[in-house]
Amino acid sequence: MSLTKSQKDQLLLLREHMEDISKSVFRIGEILKEHFPKEYESAYQHWIPQIVTGLYDHDKWLPRGQLTMKDTLDRIVDKANDSAAKGVTKYIN
Repeated sequence: MSLTKSQKDQLLLLREHMEDISKSVFRIGEILKEHFPKEYESAYQHWIPQIVTGLYDHDKWLPRGQLTMKDTLDRIVDKANDSAAKGVTKYIN
């Protein structure tokens, strides 16, 4: 599968959104930690790791799922490079 210019542009946009979400979650955590420490503890135990794990495959967090946003983007690139036998595509079909 070869990516069109539009698809390449959208892939870059998806990566930018992924980074923006990550930065926003970090900022939210910092605000909670500084101004609402008890709420931060609860958020850190529950939804903060789920969001981060959903974006990236961080070993720091408990496994919450088998497919991350990073995996999805990597699969798009793998297919575009006609590399079905390497990368994450060989693990996720």
